[in-house]
Amino acid sequence: MDWYTLLVMACVLLLVVVPDVGRSHSLGAETFGLSKGVNALLLRLASGELLLFSCYALMYGGVAAGITLAMAMGVAVFVLWRSITASHQPLASEGERWPDRCFTARALVLFRFLVCLLSIGRLLVVLGLCAYLLRHLFHVSLLFLLVWFSYVYVFTVLAGWAGMRRIGTVLLYIVYLVAGIIPFAYYLTGGVMRYYETVARTAPSLLDLRATSLLVLFFSVLAAAAGQWFADPYVWEVAPRIKKERVAMVFLLAGCCLVPLPLAMAALCIPYAAAASPEAIWKGWLLSSSAWMSWPLAMALLAALSCSLSLSLRSVVQLLETKWGGQFPRTYALSFLFGLALLSIVLCLPLRLVLFSTALLASVCFGLAAWRPKEKRLGVMIMIGWSCLLVFAWRWGSRHDELEAIAWNGIGSFLFVRTYQFIQKIKK
Repeated sequence: MDWYTLLVMACVLLLVVVPDVGRSHSLGAETFGLSKGVNALLLRLASGELLLFSCYALMYGGVAAGITLAMAMGVAVFVLWRSITASHQPLASEGERWPDRCFTARALVLFRFLVCLLSIGRLLVVLGLCAYLLRHLFHVSLLFLLVWFSYVYVFTVLAGWAGMRRIGTVLLYIVYLVAGIIPFAYYLTGGVMRYYETVARTAPSLLDLRATSLLVLFFSVLAAAAGQWFADPYVWEVAPRIKKERVAMVFLLAGCCLVPLPLAMAALCIPYAAAASPEAIWKGWLLSSSAWMSWPLAMALLAALSCSLSLSLRSVVQLLETKWGGQFPRTYALSFLFGLALLSIVLCLPLRLVLFSTALLASVCFGLAAWRPKEKRLGVMIMIGWSCLLVFAWRWGSRHDELEAIAWNGIGSFLFVRTYQFIQKIKK
């Protein structure tokens, strides 16, 4: 496959769809109706990490992992919606983001610190996945990776929110087109029973319902996904601009559109269920399949990862914009150099370590999703408690199982916040 041809097509798409490259645009006072609101949310929810994680989930939880993933993502969208609409005035006024209403001053300092770490960690995760797929699986040069990074940077940072939404919407359509058509065509041409018999013969353990593994998978995905979205600056920008009468419907439709993705990816993994690792599944997908399947799948993965990379880049750029305000050329230069530095670092880091650390941190933010306005300050007690939970989860994950550590940490953080709130009410 000629990957440089694909990159040229992406650059042409950039020039056609985004006419104002070189100028940054903010969302301003624009409001989102039903379709724009759903598209804007799905740009964050339907991430490339989700598509690739479906392969690992199949190895961990068996064939039922797709259903478990879909349920966890649906509940995570519900948690996000409840967190945003928790206050009496869920939509922030001009210049104020909704998390500012959900936290007291001391809690907001902790939350902002976690957001900074999580934004950088998420960027490392996406860069690591992109580097792995392009260099180790497709064997393309480092130059291709650098040019592709620059391409995503242009439509993310230089073209601003407008460019990211225009390009991102096109990429989102590609992901859903592939996720909708290919599994359907795959099983129509081969037959469901054929693949069921193959799995029953080569990997019968994947057909067993492992309740404990599925429960751990559900809670780990719920905690990591809800926490990541809750602490995402892009969600802060989108949520206040959804029309008040459309908020519930937008989140409901976004959740309904998200749920089929892990189901579709799990369905594509099943024919390769006998593989020993997710990497073997990816190779079976993209290198051993026929051209009619491998090309669209590769384009969908790159499209989803491009969206994830663009949003992660934008989050990091926002941190620099907060520091230097209106000095846009300096912000552009520093953010691009910072991204290149992270790209060089991630090539030397173990991808498994980066994934685990970021997911563990995101699961802490799941506990913050339980926070409500007009509560007392967090204080030293809750900070020490979260630190102990993180240390315990890290040690557990390094010795036993990463998904169990993420699940326990996320649920523990959530219960810890609820317990603290209950104690505060008793004091009153």
